[in-house]
Amino acid sequence: MSSIYRRYAEAYVKAGQGRWSLQLVPWATAVFERNGAAPTSLVDVACGSGEFALAMAQRGLRVTGVDQSPDMLAIARRSAQEKGVAITFLEQDMRRLSLPAPVDAASCLYDSLNYLISDVDLRQTLHAVATSLRPGGLFLFDMNTILGLATRWGNRVWLIQDNEDALEVDQSEFDYDAGIATLKVNAFLRRDQELYERVREIHRERGYPVPTIDAELRAAGFEILGRWSSPEFGEVTPQTGRVFYAARRPSAVTRAGATDFRS
Repeated sequence: MSSIYRRYAEAYVKAGQGRWSLQLVPWATAVFERNGAAPTSLVDVACGSGEFALAMAQRGLRVTGVDQSPDMLAIARRSAQEKGVAITFLEQDMRRLSLPAPVDAASCLYDSLNYLISDVDLRQTLHAVATSLRPGGLFLFDMNTILGLATRWGNRVWLIQDNEDALEVDQSEFDYDAGIATLKVNAFLRRDQELYERVREIHRERGYPVPTIDAELRAAGFEILGRWSSPEFGEVTPQTGRVFYAARRPSAVTRAGATDFRS
């Protein structure tokens, strides 16, 4: 994963890819409300260009954004500075997430966990997130299902963007035996008049069965609060292409169903 989202970071932002995470702000807020939670601190794991982290910080949370790509973090920092919003950004691999102090909530959005293509990687990450949360802390994330990757990332060519500043045409294919989708990024970024820089990267995502995700969450010590097929809390079915999860690190003390965020 360390070789991706470097030179491609600029193309990612130009295409407006970060808008997806931004669209999940109402969902995250609703999940907190449904579970009687009022977190004051949050870590956004694999924060990318920082749209979600910035939105949550603007809502009054103390936010830490974590990503392993220095290029994406540079964009996120610049965006936060331009808007006058205080966010702590850390360059870390999510498998080895380590915060100075536990937080009330964690997020990992836009199928970032699908980039963990081995059981060990997924297990390490979930345990790292769990240990970064206070007792009673909530973890919100979304993942592509196997069906979602097979249909959306199947054998196809994508025109991502075509304008004066950038041209991006990606190619994807899906390995049914391994459950792994491969996306070959091919972008041209304008540098000077008619001169363009070519950027190529290979991204891989693995689809996990929902029962496997459930089992790994429980093994990491999480209580599953809900899983849905959409940010509108739709029911998960065999046809679900993306699943949205809310899980909680069990609290030592809870009162009347409210989440205990005491330090």
